[in-house]
Amino acid sequence: MIASTLKQCTEEICRCCDTKLMKALSEPIRVELFAFLVFNGRSDIKTITRHFPIDRSNVSRHLQIMSEVGILDKLKESRHIYYQVNISALEARVEILFHLVQMLKQRQS
Repeated sequence: MIASTLKQCTEEICRCCDTKLMKALSEPIRVELFAFLVFNGRSDIKTITRHFPIDRSNVSRHLQIMSEVGILDKLKESRHIYYQVNISALEARVEILFHLVQMLKQRQS
């Protein structure tokens, strides 16, 4: 649904680009970690840490922040914790953004 009022537009932007999401993706290392998971798929902390120049506790903290925002899923299996991109959450936000772009195009034409 394309927003027809300022209030609806504001609500859609807030759903898509909430402060927690923007904060989570404002840190360059988090963007790199997110890109790693997009490219490599589900990975455990040991695998992820091997590809980054920061220690395991920092990698874990950054992944936890993205998990709390909802763009990563955190799955525990036995003693291992795996992280993967939450595709449905990401898709929902991209869909809202797409609708906002469509609304902008309609208003400009």
